Amino acid sequence: QLKKDLNSANNELDNQKKIGKAKGKVFAKRNDFVICCDEAFISYNNDNVEIITCKNNVQMYHYQGKHGKSDEALFTATSNQIIMTGNPMLIENENILTGDSIIYDMKSDKAKIEGNAKITWNPKTKKRDTDTINFHTWSYQTCAIGSISL
Repeated sequence: QLKKDLNSANNELDNQKKIGKAKGKVFAKRNDFVICCDEAFISYNNDNVEIITCKNNVQMYHYQGKHGKSDEALFTATSNQIIMTGNPMLIENENILTGDSIIYDMKSDKAKIEGNAKITWNPKTKKRDTDTINFHTWSYQTCAIGSISL
């Protein structure tokens, strides 16, 4: 479960409406998933985020070896999916998926590319060792300038 205690420069929560806004180096994580962005809007129930909309400089990391970037992303906890739009890119090892939007289902580990779909198999890029990711000590600093350049 993604907790509503987002790390950012500025947070606002409206407990009556169960919504929130975070701005400035936003960082959210759960045991298998990390997302970073410049601005996020959340809908929550109790302490758990149900929906998070991320904008600007979105970076996503999933323990199954996927990492991605986009201009915007929508994560829905009930479906365990992230929809990336605005120059989305999803990378696993040396394979790169791009398109108008990418829907990544974290439970099934499947991705769907919509519009201008392109898959690049084994491009000549540096291979990322995803086994070294420790999600419990991950930080926005790691997302922003970590060992991968997206």
